[in-house]
Amino acid sequence: MIRAIMFALLIVLSIPAHCELFMDIGGISYHFGNRRSSEEPHAVTTYSDVGVEQTASDVRHGGSYNESNEGLGIRYEQPTSRLRQFAMAGYFHNSLDTTTWYVGGGVKWRSFGSDMYYLDLGVVTGLVTGYGNPIDIIMLPSMTSGIGRMSFTIMAAPQTHYSPTTLMLVSSFRIN
Repeated sequence: MIRAIMFALLIVLSIPAHCELFMDIGGISYHFGNRRSSEEPHAVTTYSDVGVEQTASDVRHGGSYNESNEGLGIRYEQPTSRLRQFAMAGYFHNSLDTTTWYVGGGVKWRSFGSDMYYLDLGVVTGLVTGYGNPIDIIMLPSMTSGIGRMSFTIMAAPQTHYSPTTLMLVSSFRIN
């Protein structure tokens, strides 16, 4: 625990003054056509405490997708005029009831506003786990609206073999 705190402190102290550090807090998702079919591929295999093998699809067979996606992440942004590049990493409980770990980055364009209030349009890209393959590649359009230190980002994921078209909402808090 002490090592994790020291590592986090080292990261925060190593960020240049002109860069911004955010804590991303997993949020909610909405799936257009929220019913899961019985023909969906099984998600990640898990094992219960008594050794019975289950999959996320077995647990929620024919039910709805999980739309409460709790998690935590960290995002490092480097603003340059209206263009903002960022790197991020974290985890969340995904729509298939498994844990997703992610690492990636992207670019945002400040369409209007100032540091007090703003609207950014961008693209998020990266690697994710927890969707049936060991690692999946993502590339999602995003829109971020912020007031002061708080911001909310909406991302859109197209329909895939694992889920229908999905909107995701993540809240963020600027740390520095």
